[in-house]
Amino acid sequence: MKDLDRADRLLETSALNAREAVLLKAEVAAMRSNLAYWILKPSQGLDLAKQVLRDSPGGHECVRSTALLGYGALCQMLGKVRQGERVLWDYLDDGRLNSQSYLARLIFSMCIIHWSEADTRKLLKVATELRDVSLGNEQSWSLSFAHYFLGLFYYERNELTDAVAQSTGQHMEQLRISMLSLRRRG
Repeated sequence: MKDLDRADRLLETSALNAREAVLLKAEVAAMRSNLAYWILKPSQGLDLAKQVLRDSPGGHECVRSTALLGYGALCQMLGKVRQGERVLWDYLDDGRLNSQSYLARLIFSMCIIHWSEADTRKLLKVATELRDVSLGNEQSWSLSFAHYFLGLFYYERNELTDAVAQSTGQHMEQLRISMLSLRRRG
Protein backbone atom coordinates (compact mmCIF):
# COMPACT_ATOMS: atom_id res chain seq x y z
CA MET A 1 0.00 0.00 0.00
CA LYS A 2 2.79 2.42 0.85
CA ASP A 3 4.32 2.07 -2.61
CA LEU A 4 0.97 2.71 -4.26
CA ASP A 5 0.40 5.72 -2.01
CA ARG A 6 3.81 7.02 -3.00
CA ALA A 7 3.02 6.47 -6.68
CA ASP A 8 -0.20 8.48 -6.28
CA ARG A 9 1.68 11.35 -4.62
CA LEU A 10 4.34 11.36 -7.33
CA LEU A 11 1.70 11.41 -10.05
CA GLU A 12 -0.07 14.35 -8.42
CA THR A 13 3.11 16.42 -8.41
CA SER A 14 4.67 15.20 -11.65
CA ALA A 15 5.30 17.26 -14.75
CA LEU A 16 3.64 14.65 -16.96
CA ASN A 17 1.07 15.81 -19.45
CA ALA A 18 -2.53 14.98 -18.60
CA ARG A 19 -2.77 12.02 -21.00
CA GLU A 20 0.35 10.33 -19.60
CA ALA A 21 -0.79 10.94 -16.02
CA VAL A 22 -4.20 9.36 -16.70
CA LEU A 23 -2.55 6.22 -18.08
CA LEU A 24 -0.24 5.87 -15.07
CA LYS A 25 -3.06 6.58 -12.63
CA ALA A 26 -5.04 3.79 -14.30
CA GLU A 27 -2.14 1.41 -13.71
CA VAL A 28 -2.01 2.30 -10.02
CA ALA A 29 -5.80 1.97 -9.77
CA ALA A 30 -5.66 -1.50 -11.38
CA MET A 31 -3.11 -2.62 -8.80
CA ARG A 32 -5.17 -1.13 -5.97
CA SER A 33 -8.28 -2.86 -7.32
CA ASN A 34 -6.62 -6.27 -7.16
CA LEU A 35 -5.14 -5.52 -3.74
CA ALA A 36 -8.64 -4.65 -2.48
CA TYR A 37 -9.65 -8.27 -3.12
CA TRP A 38 -6.93 -9.54 -0.80
CA ILE A 39 -7.58 -7.02 1.97
CA LEU A 40 -11.34 -7.65 1.83
CA LYS A 41 -12.46 -4.28 0.50
CA PRO A 42 -14.53 -5.41 -2.47
CA SER A 43 -16.62 -2.23 -2.90
CA GLN A 44 -13.51 -0.09 -3.08
CA GLY A 45 -11.85 -2.57 -5.44
CA LEU A 46 -14.84 -2.74 -7.78
CA ASP A 47 -15.03 1.06 -7.94
CA LEU A 48 -11.34 1.16 -8.86
CA ALA A 49 -11.75 -1.53 -11.51
CA LYS A 50 -14.63 0.42 -13.05
CA GLN A 51 -12.49 3.58 -12.98
CA VAL A 52 -9.71 1.78 -14.86
CA LEU A 53 -12.10 0.47 -17.50
CA ARG A 54 -13.61 3.94 -17.89
CA ASP A 55 -10.37 5.95 -17.95
CA SER A 56 -7.89 3.77 -19.80
CA PRO A 57 -7.94 3.52 -23.60
CA GLY A 58 -8.86 0.26 -25.29
CA GLY A 59 -5.28 -0.30 -26.41
CA HIS A 60 -4.09 -0.28 -22.80
CA GLU A 61 -4.86 -4.01 -22.64
CA CYS A 62 -2.48 -5.01 -19.88
CA VAL A 63 -3.95 -2.53 -17.42
CA ARG A 64 -7.53 -3.22 -18.50
CA SER A 65 -7.09 -7.00 -18.19
CA THR A 66 -5.50 -6.53 -14.76
CA ALA A 67 -8.59 -4.60 -13.66
CA LEU A 68 -10.83 -7.30 -15.14
CA LEU A 69 -8.88 -10.00 -13.30
CA GLY A 70 -10.11 -8.51 -10.05
CA TYR A 71 -13.51 -7.41 -11.37
CA GLY A 72 -15.11 -10.85 -11.39
CA ALA A 73 -13.79 -11.86 -7.98
CA LEU A 74 -14.80 -8.54 -6.44
CA CYS A 75 -18.31 -8.86 -7.86
CA GLN A 76 -18.55 -12.36 -6.41
CA MET A 77 -17.52 -11.04 -2.98
CA LEU A 78 -20.34 -8.48 -3.19
CA GLY A 79 -22.95 -11.03 -4.26
CA LYS A 80 -23.00 -9.62 -7.80
CA VAL A 81 -21.96 -12.79 -9.58
CA ARG A 82 -24.10 -12.21 -12.68
CA GLN A 83 -22.66 -8.73 -13.11
CA GLY A 84 -19.10 -10.06 -12.88
CA GLU A 85 -19.82 -12.85 -15.34
CA ARG A 86 -21.59 -10.49 -17.76
CA VAL A 87 -18.72 -8.00 -17.89
CA LEU A 88 -16.10 -10.72 -18.34
CA TRP A 89 -18.15 -12.48 -21.04
CA ASP A 90 -18.67 -9.16 -22.82
CA TYR A 91 -14.90 -8.71 -23.05
CA LEU A 92 -14.34 -12.36 -23.99
CA ASP A 93 -17.04 -12.39 -26.65
CA ASP A 94 -16.36 -9.13 -28.43
CA GLY A 95 -12.62 -9.59 -28.88
CA ARG A 96 -11.62 -6.33 -27.16
CA LEU A 97 -8.51 -8.03 -25.81
CA ASN A 98 -6.13 -9.30 -28.46
CA SER A 99 -3.43 -11.02 -26.41
CA GLN A 100 -3.74 -14.59 -25.18
CA SER A 101 -2.17 -13.65 -21.84
CA TYR A 102 -4.88 -11.04 -21.30
CA LEU A 103 -7.50 -13.58 -22.32
CA ALA A 104 -6.08 -15.93 -19.68
CA ARG A 105 -6.56 -13.25 -17.00
CA LEU A 106 -10.27 -13.03 -17.81
CA ILE A 107 -10.67 -16.80 -17.75
CA PHE A 108 -8.73 -16.91 -14.45
CA SER A 109 -11.22 -14.43 -13.01
CA MET A 110 -14.06 -16.71 -14.14
CA CYS A 111 -12.35 -19.59 -12.32
CA ILE A 112 -12.32 -17.57 -9.10
CA ILE A 113 -16.02 -16.76 -9.48
CA HIS A 114 -17.11 -20.36 -10.11
CA TRP A 115 -14.87 -21.85 -7.43
CA SER A 116 -16.11 -19.33 -4.86
CA GLU A 117 -19.69 -20.07 -5.86
CA ALA A 118 -19.04 -23.84 -5.66
CA ASP A 119 -20.30 -24.22 -9.23
CA THR A 120 -18.16 -27.19 -10.18
CA ARG A 121 -19.73 -27.65 -13.61
CA LYS A 122 -18.79 -24.13 -14.68
CA LEU A 123 -15.45 -24.36 -12.88
CA LEU A 124 -14.49 -27.44 -14.87
CA LYS A 125 -15.38 -25.68 -18.13
CA VAL A 126 -13.39 -22.49 -17.49
CA ALA A 127 -10.44 -24.22 -15.78
CA THR A 128 -10.14 -26.53 -18.79
CA GLU A 129 -10.27 -23.50 -21.10
CA LEU A 130 -7.60 -21.77 -19.00
CA ARG A 131 -5.43 -24.87 -19.26
CA ASP A 132 -5.87 -25.06 -23.03
CA VAL A 133 -5.13 -21.36 -23.58
CA SER A 134 -2.11 -21.61 -21.28
CA LEU A 135 -0.69 -24.71 -22.95
CA GLY A 136 -1.20 -23.26 -26.40
CA ASN A 137 0.70 -20.11 -25.53
CA GLU A 138 3.33 -21.35 -23.05
CA GLN A 139 1.85 -19.41 -20.14
CA SER A 140 3.23 -21.25 -17.14
CA TRP A 141 1.70 -18.91 -14.54
CA SER A 142 -1.79 -19.38 -15.95
CA LEU A 143 -1.20 -23.09 -16.46
CA SER A 144 -0.33 -23.57 -12.80
CA PHE A 145 -3.61 -21.91 -11.80
CA ALA A 146 -5.55 -23.95 -14.33
CA HIS A 147 -4.26 -27.13 -12.68
CA TYR A 148 -4.95 -25.64 -9.25
CA PHE A 149 -8.59 -25.06 -10.17
CA LEU A 150 -8.89 -28.44 -11.87
CA GLY A 151 -7.50 -29.97 -8.69
CA LEU A 152 -10.16 -28.14 -6.67
CA PHE A 153 -12.84 -29.43 -9.03
CA TYR A 154 -11.76 -33.04 -8.50
CA TYR A 155 -11.33 -32.51 -4.77
CA GLU A 156 -14.90 -31.20 -4.46
CA ARG A 157 -16.12 -34.34 -6.23
CA ASN A 158 -14.06 -36.47 -3.83
CA GLU A 159 -11.98 -37.74 -6.76
CA LEU A 160 -8.80 -37.43 -4.76
CA THR A 161 -6.50 -39.34 -7.10
CA ASP A 162 -7.40 -36.96 -9.92
CA ALA A 163 -7.10 -33.97 -7.60
CA VAL A 164 -3.56 -34.97 -6.63
CA ALA A 165 -2.69 -35.67 -10.27
CA GLN A 166 -3.31 -31.99 -11.07
CA SER A 167 -0.34 -30.98 -8.92
CA THR A 168 2.02 -33.80 -9.77
CA GLY A 169 3.20 -35.92 -12.64
CA GLN A 170 2.68 -34.97 -16.25
CA HIS A 171 1.15 -31.59 -15.44
CA MET A 172 4.16 -30.49 -13.44
CA GLU A 173 6.44 -31.81 -16.17
CA GLN A 174 4.60 -29.66 -18.72
CA LEU A 175 5.05 -26.66 -16.44
CA ARG A 176 8.77 -27.42 -15.99
CA ILE A 177 9.27 -27.71 -19.76
CA SER A 178 7.41 -24.47 -20.31
CA MET A 179 9.57 -22.69 -17.73
CA LEU A 180 12.78 -24.06 -19.28
CA SER A 181 11.61 -22.87 -22.69
CA LEU A 182 11.05 -19.37 -21.33
CA ARG A 183 14.41 -19.40 -19.60
CA ARG A 184 16.23 -20.32 -22.83
CA ARG A 185 14.54 -17.46 -24.67
CA GLY A 186 15.37 -14.93 -21.96
